[in-house]
Amino acid sequence: MDVATVMVIVLASSLGSAILTGVAVYLIFVHKVSPVLDKKMEEIKAVAETLESRVSAGVREGIRNSIKELPATTMKDTTRTVVKMGSEFVEGGFASLFKDRGV
Repeated sequence: MDVATVMVIVLASSLGSAILTGVAVYLIFVHKVSPVLDKKMEEIKAVAETLESRVSAGVREGIRNSIKELPATTMKDTTRTVVKMGSEFVEGGFASLFKDRGV
């Protein structure tokens, strides 16, 4: 056998091996892996649907609670801020008023 014949045999066997390996992997994927993945995907979709409804309900409840509690806390904070700012304004006004008169 010459070198060219050996190279053709090596290339043919490599190509045949690659084709057989590809076909084997494809068949294993189609008949074994794909059904399992499809089943898992259906399970995930089912869980996602229930999870989505629970998360939506939780978010709605949280927003309702926040809106109910918002006016009380906002009014307290706003009132404190206004009172503090007003007292500082009056205090500053009196300080400048009495300071100018020398009292």
